[in-house]
Amino acid sequence: MLRSRISQYTLFPPFHARCSALIFTRTNVSTPEQAASPEQAASPEQTPALEVALRAAGITPTMWANIEPTTLTVFHNPNDSMSQRVLNAFKAAVIEYPAPRPKETVSSKQLRGPLKLELTVLKRPPNAEEFRLLLPLQPQPFFTEFLHPEEREAPTNSAALMELLARRPTALRWPVVADWEHNECSVGGDGYKELLKKMGKRRQKATKPESKATPPPPPPPPPPAEWIDYD
Repeated sequence: MLRSRISQYTLFPPFHARCSALIFTRTNVSTPEQAASPEQAASPEQTPALEVALRAAGITPTMWANIEPTTLTVFHNPNDSMSQRVLNAFKAAVIEYPAPRPKETVSSKQLRGPLKLELTVLKRPPNAEEFRLLLPLQPQPFFTEFLHPEEREAPTNSAALMELLARRPTALRWPVVADWEHNECSVGGDGYKELLKKMGKRRQKATKPESKATPPPPPPPPPPAEWIDYD
């Protein structure tokens, strides 16, 4: 009788032990939404590297607050060298843009500093609706603008483009970078430098010290009163 009770306890642990195991298992299982969530680049706010870069660029907290933040969506392929290179360029610009050069003038040093940039990295191509929204931002209104020049197929709509990329993901000119707020887009290695330049100009405009207005000249003295002799 005692042996049977021991065997029963060994096979079936107490209720609280089973509940603990169940809770532990559920906390380590991610939902499909969490597994498919985009990779968010770390925000540059309040990091030591950013504080050092701001001081080096002479950007005060007030200036930094006045800079308009830019959010970029990067459709990224980790296996594509160009896609990785473009993504690294944007990540580096969060701390310093433009990158220092061996020989540069004093004026170019003064234009350097962090960009107020947030990246949303999606490891997939744009979907059909996103391609339709990005098409008007291309130099030519053709879906072939998203493909390598040597690609023989020429899709005429977003559905055909998605079907082609499902068969050959390498046909896409990775990465596709979208600035939805400013209606700007870059595809492949073309255009991403222009996006960085425009963000640099917005930063320069926001951090430019306001010129002190020249005070108006003092008013002229009143004319002397004339002496009138009534005699």
